[in-house]
Amino acid sequence: MGCLSHRLGDRYLVRRWASCSLQQAVQIAPCARKPNVKWRTTLASLKPGSRRRKGIPVPAVRAPHWRTVHDDKPETSKVQKGASRLGIEIREESIESLAEYAELSIAFRVEKTLEVSTEGSGLGGIALHEQLLEPAYVKDSDEREHPTHWSQRFNLANWGLLAARDDGARVGGAVIAIKTDKLYMLDGRSDLAVLWDLRVRPESRGTGVGSLLFQATEEWARDRGCIQLKIETQNNNVRACHFYARMGCTLGGIDRYKYREYPGETQLVWFKKL
Repeated sequence: MGCLSHRLGDRYLVRRWASCSLQQAVQIAPCARKPNVKWRTTLASLKPGSRRRKGIPVPAVRAPHWRTVHDDKPETSKVQKGASRLGIEIREESIESLAEYAELSIAFRVEKTLEVSTEGSGLGGIALHEQLLEPAYVKDSDEREHPTHWSQRFNLANWGLLAARDDGARVGGAVIAIKTDKLYMLDGRSDLAVLWDLRVRPESRGTGVGSLLFQATEEWARDRGCIQLKIETQNNNVRACHFYARMGCTLGGIDRYKYREYPGETQLVWFKKL
């Protein structure tokens, strides 16, 4: 759901569909129609902190040392990074502040999509390749469901809200859901966390704020006994897909028929072990 800019490549290829799970089988491979693409690797080999894996230039992400600092109020905690090069404070805030949280725009310009193709009805492989989109358009998920409306569908008592602030100004945020009835993404599990929303203000995107929020999300979920993180994206949010792959997530689900009201969108579900 995030709107961040990171590049890893232009094709995801699922091999050995009949002999292994989708989460185990996802690979990044060169597109057969683009012989000039000379790299090949697996998503599992892309780890934060690595510059190159099997010939792929991957920007390094230095994993910071996080610590949790509790305020005077027991219900409020602050997650911050020591000596952050960005000067960004990541702080947990009340889920009741969703109205202020939503003032950050999640809208982004869709200029390409990850198109799904199958071979042999899918038994021969499922591939995703980037395709330029003309004309481009702007997607704003808040127009479909505003954050202040989430409480009408779910009990937010177990949800967490993280705010990224720069000199006091809100520049980004993340919302995490755990132990919530009727939230299908949780699969009825108590050890699974869903990164429900991740957003960075447009002028701060690409500066590392999203990475800091993701790492703080991991710590927040681990502290509450979760062993896995789950994230939903769509094929028209290519930048977010590259971002989650870069952060060490694995593509574990592809559903072309998930959104009946948006037939041109494909659901892509990512997982990360905590």
